[in-house]
Amino acid sequence: MGHRNKTHRKLVKQNQTFQLKQVKSQNRDLMNALKNRSSSWRKAVSNNEKLQLKEIRNQNNDLIRTLKRSRYGNLSSARHRLYVQLNADKAQNKLLYKRIKANPSNFRSAVRGRRKTQLRAVRRQDKAIM
Repeated sequence: MGHRNKTHRKLVKQNQTFQLKQVKSQNRDLMNALKNRSSSWRKAVSNNEKLQLKEIRNQNNDLIRTLKRSRYGNLSSARHRLYVQLNADKAQNKLLYKRIKANPSNFRSAVRGRRKTQLRAVRRQDKAIM
């Protein structure tokens, strides 16, 4: 049982690393899109949100498939993590919309705040399923 638990933790940790990198990269892309002002901030945030939700689904489905294939871990908790992350991301994006709408010139701190919240949320959710 000890080996099985260790492998489960390793798989979740590996998935977490991919997710954290993805969150950082997507927020960097959003910051650049808002800086360039080539399109409206609403469109930039909306496009970024779509990418993030797609990536969250991909990462979690990869984890679920890996756990299923290796017969390690609790699949229902991994599936639950997917839904929690999707809902959390949608809520964070709503908050980002509000913060940018209230003060469009201060978009940098709004994106940074969202990034910190997302990174914290991913770590917390991974601890819950480990």
